Amino acid sequence: MGRSSQKQRKRIQSVAVDWTVVGRRIRELRGFDTTQQEFADRIGISQKYVSDMELGKVEIGAEIVLRIAREFDKSMEWLLTGEERPFRLQLAVLWVSYFCRRSPGPPRLLI
Repeated sequence: MGRSSQKQRKRIQSVAVDWTVVGRRIRELRGFDTTQQEFADRIGISQKYVSDMELGKVEIGAEIVLRIAREFDKSMEWLLTGEERPFRLQLAVLWVSYFCRRSPGPPRLLI
């Protein structure tokens, strides 16, 4: 095996999904003011499936994870692993720095 193959394997790490912990994150998203039925209606699934997800009884499909992520403005990565990458912050910094470089004079924050 060549060096580049070893480097690629090193970068790719297997991540096991703990569905019980994913269920806790979903319960956290739902909050105390939203019922399971209301949550289910928002993402187009049954109340029973919401209950099973929150208890970690099911492996949630990608389509449902995507619906939850979009509806509650969370990343799929956060739902599955609990890790959040500050992607939006990175985009904001890049956008501001791009326009500051193009503007004459001292840098200014554009809001």
